[in-house]
Amino acid sequence: MSNQVRHRVSKGALVTRVKLIKLMLLAGFGVMIANLAYMQLIAPSQYVLQVDKALKGVLGTQSIIHESASRGLFLDTEGRPLTTQKLIRRVQCTPRNFGKKKSGSQDLVYQTLVDHFPDLKSHVDKDQNFFQRSNYLLSVNCPNHTWDSLNRKLKKYYEDGEIDHRPGSMIHEFVSFRRHYVENNMLCHLLGGVERKQAFVRSEKNKKVFSEGDIDARNNEQKKVYARTVLSKTYSLTPHIGASVKLDVGTAGLERKFDQYLAPKIGWRHSLFSKNRSFRLEHLTPEPGKNILLTIDKLVQFEAQKQLQKIKENFDPVAAAIMVVHPKSGQIVAMAGFPDFNLNDISDHGWGLKKDGLGEVTRESLTFSAQFAPGSTFKPIVLAAALEEGVLQEGEIIDCPWAYPPGNRYPIKESNKGHKGPIPWEAIIYESSNVGTAKVAMEKLGFSKTYQYMSELGFGSTSSGGYLPGEKRGDIRRGPNSYSAVDYPRVAIGQSFSVTGVQMMMAYCALANDGNLLEAQIIKGFCSSNDLDDIKFYPSINRGTDIFSSKTCDLMIGAMRGVVENRKGTGKKAKMENHTVAGKTGTAQILSPTANFTVPEDHYKFTGSFIGFFPASTPKRQIEREKIIDQRYAVGVWVYAPSKKGRQYYGGQVAAPAFKEMCEHIARIYHIPSDIKEEVETL
Repeated sequence: MSNQVRHRVSKGALVTRVKLIKLMLLAGFGVMIANLAYMQLIAPSQYVLQVDKALKGVLGTQSIIHESASRGLFLDTEGRPLTTQKLIRRVQCTPRNFGKKKSGSQDLVYQTLVDHFPDLKSHVDKDQNFFQRSNYLLSVNCPNHTWDSLNRKLKKYYEDGEIDHRPGSMIHEFVSFRRHYVENNMLCHLLGGVERKQAFVRSEKNKKVFSEGDIDARNNEQKKVYARTVLSKTYSLTPHIGASVKLDVGTAGLERKFDQYLAPKIGWRHSLFSKNRSFRLEHLTPEPGKNILLTIDKLVQFEAQKQLQKIKENFDPVAAAIMVVHPKSGQIVAMAGFPDFNLNDISDHGWGLKKDGLGEVTRESLTFSAQFAPGSTFKPIVLAAALEEGVLQEGEIIDCPWAYPPGNRYPIKESNKGHKGPIPWEAIIYESSNVGTAKVAMEKLGFSKTYQYMSELGFGSTSSGGYLPGEKRGDIRRGPNSYSAVDYPRVAIGQSFSVTGVQMMMAYCALANDGNLLEAQIIKGFCSSNDLDDIKFYPSINRGTDIFSSKTCDLMIGAMRGVVENRKGTGKKAKMENHTVAGKTGTAQILSPTANFTVPEDHYKFTGSFIGFFPASTPKRQIEREKIIDQRYAVGVWVYAPSKKGRQYYGGQVAAPAFKEMCEHIARIYHIPSDIKEEVETL
């Protein structure tokens, strides 16, 4: 009986004990979890510092060195570099690891450093505690040969037993890269520029770099969250160490637009250093940025800049630009303009920059970022639209009065104040008749149709799909009813609205490409730094098919050939020796100066221009026709407000000669065969 009672009591006590043990275990686990949460989320830095202190006492110095790879390059269409990366090596030493003075190690290491960095001696003489210091900066930008020589000598001394410690525990390098532009001012308006900024590494999940401006926008509490969540994921052992490095960050142009592709991915080395050895705990290899292949041909670009220099010397204009496009593909082969600036010295405010630096305020270029009146170069667009609509017939004669409209208070007159009378419609183009163009636009085509073709050809919208940074849309009003009756004839002759150079080029390319309007292409593709052959190409984009028929294009090309071939043509200086040319001169009055281009009193308030293409023959057989179209290159030259000292401002005088020189150079580079003899045989 007593045994049974005693058994029951023991069983109850056992149950109670088990419950107590469970509660104690749960309480213990709760305390552990709370402690871990506190250590990881609330106060991680103080515990990490304690661990670091312990590690330093046992193993030596712990450090994280950020590693940066090269920024992606800009390459021309043949893979020739437009930018490069200069390696910057920052070198530090650890004097307290030079070794013992008695063994001679300290003096030998010190003398070796003085031999390579002579300035070190004068600094050490003033610093009594030099050999107790944990780090000392030797060079901000150490040359490669100096670094290699220093490493070789210290390594040899260590192997021969002349110094106590390994070179890796005494000298350290911090490598970074700086952007360098191969040709200084080449494509400065397009490439834009970079600025050295402090950048921060995000978590491995995002693998992205962002600038200090993004951090400044956060409040202090958000910064703490960033430090806890981001840095703890990136640096598993030492989340308290600042995860930042100086990088070149795009501030304008293509450098800014494609910064996320060009920027490298940051890496780091996490190492421990003792007096006799060093070893690496973690290493994340940095990755270089992607290269961007442009449609620019460096050889053609050189010639464009050479011709701009001639224009500057001969006519001293306020601004000028040259552009080359392949009509069949829409690829921009060259685009040069001045005023320009040296991309390697963006602090120079002389020609290129406003006082507040680069940023978004690069000096405008007539090719894509400045707007101006097209003048007479717009006339082929109007007459081509009239031909396409069937209101202007092949062989038709147009009577051109001395002024148009008759009796108007502000009539359109010829630029030479002459009376042309009845003339073939082609003469309106090659003699550049203001009255004839206005009469066709008003009496035959109508202003609504004129405006419709302007819109279809891309005026009033960007021509590159947004790939040209800072590209302007031009200034055409919202609809035909937005213009007054006084404006109607002026729009027909290229006044009362503004365009960009690339818009005019793509409209002419439509005439050169059987009426098909393409998007202007500046990005040819992307490729990795490790494999230049693995290119992701961007295809050409068609913005409008058959805006003009082949017949309309042929008729207009014939009229534009008269500009350089007819004895009354306004662009005879653009005539090539071995190729046919179709083009148009333009001389537009500057009524309201373009932003950044102030016209002084001693300069003409006119923009002289010539736009055209070659070869301009139009064979009937389709195979030969396609061959000619594929070989064609369109060239545009604009001379904005030339000096009165040159006494010339007409497009046929200031722009046509440069057009000819550019075309001759292109024909030599691409080995374009003469089409003059072929034309006689195939027509």
